[in-house]
Amino acid sequence: MKRALPRFAAAPGFWLFLGVLFLWMPPGQAVCLLGAALLHETGHALAAGGAGGALTAVKLGFFGWEMDLSRERLSYKKQIVVDLAGPLMNALVCGASLLWIRRRPSETALFFFFCNALYGAVQLLPLPSLDGGRALTAALSLILPREKAEKIVSVTGAVAGGAALAAGLLLFWRTGNPSGALFLPGASFKGRDRAKKS
Repeated sequence: MKRALPRFAAAPGFWLFLGVLFLWMPPGQAVCLLGAALLHETGHALAAGGAGGALTAVKLGFFGWEMDLSRERLSYKKQIVVDLAGPLMNALVCGASLLWIRRRPSETALFFFFCNALYGAVQLLPLPSLDGGRALTAALSLILPREKAEKIVSVTGAVAGGAALAAGLLLFWRTGNPSGALFLPGASFKGRDRAKKS
């Protein structure tokens, strides 16, 4: 049976996000930031396809984009693999970036490394709608009822979300670099959403 093509949806906030990004940052840095996000989502899509899931939609919003993955046929263990595939992709790109930097050091390569490291690390926060929260929910669901697992992650997400917001604002205040201001508070607001049920 032929799989349907994924749906694309762009909210007005996405165009605002792009405008802010390219006005606030040099074009090269903005491309590095978007590239880290694209590679991250590609990792999820590849893992989902390999595990038997499917990419059903791509949603563009103020905090970038995310891919909706069909997980109905995936076991909790496979869900964990799919959830962690995005941060793993960023980690692999970080390793490749370091090898490149050793041979040809440049500010752009260093910033690309920084973007991948920060994006992957933020996605591992235990917030319900981020990779870390989804993987933790699936892991807890192996030993607990799903509803209880979601409640636990909801509580940890509230704490982690507040910490992410504070860390992002502190990083921006100390360095003036907008990357942390976009990633960390963005993660805290996204983390208020309910986790998608598998």
